[in-house]
Amino acid sequence: VKIKEIIAKINAEQIELTKNDIYSNPTVGLGGKRETGTTSMGVSVNILWPFWYDNTGEIIEAEAEVEKARQDTQYFKRFVEMNIYILCIEAENIARQIANFKNNLEQSNNILNQVDLQYKEGKTDFLTYLDTLRTMKNIKLGFYREIVNYHKNTALIEKYLAKANREAKP
Repeated sequence: VKIKEIIAKINAEQIELTKNDIYSNPTVGLGGKRETGTTSMGVSVNILWPFWYDNTGEIIEAEAEVEKARQDTQYFKRFVEMNIYILCIEAENIARQIANFKNNLEQSNNILNQVDLQYKEGKTDFLTYLDTLRTMKNIKLGFYREIVNYHKNTALIEKYLAKANREAKP
C-alpha cells in the first residue's frame, strides 16, 4: 500500500513538471564580432512563448496517471481488507472444526476404552481393535492439523493487522 501511495505522489509531481514544461527555460547568449577597426558585441535573449502549444495532452495524460494510481491504491487497500476478512472467516470455521474434533476425540476415547476392555475379555477380535486404534489416530491427527491451521491463520491476521497499524500511525 505504501509503494502504491508513493507512486501516486510521484505521478502528482509529474503533473507539475508537465505544466512547467510549457514554458521552456530562457536562454541568454553573448556574441561578438571583430572586423577591421570595429568591434561589435551583442546580447541575445531567447524566451519561448507558446501561442498555440499549451501541452494539454501531456497534462491530461499525467492527470490520468494520477487518477489511475489513486484507484490502484484504493483497489489494493480493499484487496488486503478482503483477505483479512476471509482469513477471519476461515479462522472461525477452523475453530468450529476444532470443537467438532474435540468432541469426536472424547467419543473415540470412550469407544477405544470399551473396545480395549472387550478385547481383553476376548469379545472382540484383533482387527477390530486395530481399526479402532487407527480411527483414534486419524482423529488425533486431524485435531492437531486443525490446531496448526488455526494458529497459522491467526498469525497471518495478526501480521496483517500489525502492518496496518504501523502504517496508520503518523
